[in-house]
Amino acid sequence: MNWVGGAETPETALQLLSQGGIPNRAVNQGGRITHIELEHLWVEAWVDYLPSRGAKHRQGDSWIPLDASFKQHQLTEGAELDTAFSFAHETLVNDWTDSAVYEEKWVSTLNNDPVQTALTSHQQALQQWLNGQVVDSLGKLLGQKTLKTIPR
Repeated sequence: MNWVGGAETPETALQLLSQGGIPNRAVNQGGRITHIELEHLWVEAWVDYLPSRGAKHRQGDSWIPLDASFKQHQLTEGAELDTAFSFAHETLVNDWTDSAVYEEKWVSTLNNDPVQTALTSHQQALQQWLNGQVVDSLGKLLGQKTLKTIPR
């Protein structure tokens, strides 16, 4: 479930893998999905491996096996900006349409002052909220996906 971006259920993970063209099969135990089997592919690349271990490529000298498998990620949720403060979009639309000048079947003049006022107000609210947060990275604010490394 982690490999497909943090799917909430095994069924969702199976569906996403299938949509991506990745052959998979559910393994059921006790009436529920406990594992998902995937086909695995190993590849090799002709790489300038000695002495730089592939860091610089001039001319290949070794076939190097590569594991093109899925990697595990640590998913970190960001701040819930939508619940921290809201944007009154319905009020904006109403103010904007109320300030428009109508002629027969069309709008002849749109007053952008309500839009500018709403955006400035929202920007100030966001800035005030951000000033009250202890955030040392954009990833902690918006959420992030970090590759899990396996120690050798």
